[in-house]
Amino acid sequence: MKNQNLKNLMESLTYLDLMTLRNDLEKGGMATRTLVESKIRKKEEILNRKCAVCTAPLHKEGTFYTLEFGDKDVRKKMSFCGLDCLEYFTQILKDIQKEEIENERC
Repeated sequence: MKNQNLKNLMESLTYLDLMTLRNDLEKGGMATRTLVESKIRKKEEILNRKCAVCTAPLHKEGTFYTLEFGDKDVRKKMSFCGLDCLEYFTQILKDIQKEEIENERC
């Protein structure tokens, strides 16, 4: 990171923010470390995002599709590079559902 970015960040903080940051740093900086690590993880998730079908990299600026499904408690999120991969995935889901229905009839 450029020092200018960090300098601009510090300039944007209020007095109360700076005091909170200083107090945390004096105590070992665990809250600051946790915040920075969390932000890094989120950025890495975006950078490492891949299509669920063909594993092509999904770039933030590009067009991709995301499907969210599952129960409220256990939501799943999958991203796809294009409609062809999304359609392929939904076809697999349809086939699985059809197979489950046929197995219930037996």
